[in-house]
Amino acid sequence: MSKIVYLFGAGASYGERYTTNNGQKRQGAIMRGVPIVNEFVNSIGYLISDIESTKASDQFPATQEQIENIIENLNWLKEKCNQYPTIDTYAKQLFITEGIKGENYLKLKNALSLFLTLSQKKEKRDLRYDGFIASLIQEKLKFPDEITLLSWNYDCQFEFAFADYLKDKGINDIWKALNVSCKTTNYRLNSGFGVVKLNGTAMAYDNKKGNQLWDIFFNTQGMSLENLAEMHFVKNTYSTNVKNALSFAWEQDDDFTKQLFERVKNAETLVVIGYSFPYVNRTVDRSIIQSMTNLRKVYIQDPIAEEIKESFEATLLKTQTLSIKIEYVLRTGLNQFVIPNELS
Repeated sequence: MSKIVYLFGAGASYGERYTTNNGQKRQGAIMRGVPIVNEFVNSIGYLISDIESTKASDQFPATQEQIENIIENLNWLKEKCNQYPTIDTYAKQLFITEGIKGENYLKLKNALSLFLTLSQKKEKRDLRYDGFIASLIQEKLKFPDEITLLSWNYDCQFEFAFADYLKDKGINDIWKALNVSCKTTNYRLNSGFGVVKLNGTAMAYDNKKGNQLWDIFFNTQGMSLENLAEMHFVKNTYSTNVKNALSFAWEQDDDFTKQLFERVKNAETLVVIGYSFPYVNRTVDRSIIQSMTNLRKVYIQDPIAEEIKESFEATLLKTQTLSIKIEYVLRTGLNQFVIPNELS
């Protein structure tokens, strides 16, 4: 059982942005990290422009037809981002009207994964993950047993940073070493340190082997990323064998949830990084936070940490606010992830 729980949101993978025009780079374009929701429209536009202007250098580059398919799907996603307050709004609408197997619901998941996959490969990773790993990692690639990391993010920033410790290993080896759990695959937590991907991940997996991810990042076998991305997230959108590992908060898995609660119920310290507790996730957030009946201290790291504290308090049980005095530590500095003093 974990005594310290991290809760990562989009801000944990924000990285850096260009503040001025830098050669061919646009002001506000990503220098490191992953685009957040309100950057999707511009980031998709930049990505399409880059794809159209980049000459293929891989042994097996994408065909012109594949490039056209990618651009068509990215433009569709960009249009939906323009039409709705957030892309999650559109996703929730599709879930209610079409169901989890609806044509547009599946298309949206794959378009999102296509965009995030290509974006992550194009941009450098958020280096705070490297510092975080270096601070925590021990001999034989072990992390402190008392920590569980919960992430709402679809990205693979943690995996990219950890890959340098597992030379020439693929994504499935990385997940096993990090003890990753994901409700859309058969990966489940073992004891000790673990990472829980609450929203799944923007990758695809072999439906015949529920714990086997298709390795689009580390084992390309000479194929271009565009080639692999089109195969997994366009061509196979409705395949019975290739499944998207991305999920949304409202997609419930009772066994996964039960295991999650058991994992965090003894938590005494919570570290919230770059997460604003949006209302769309409120039901899941409440169930997670309210299962932490021993919670005593909460670190919140974000430029608007005081506002996030208010949102966090809305997830607590009355007994958590009345019978226990929770201590808050608010941090607005973002250069590196907070390491709580409670970590032994």
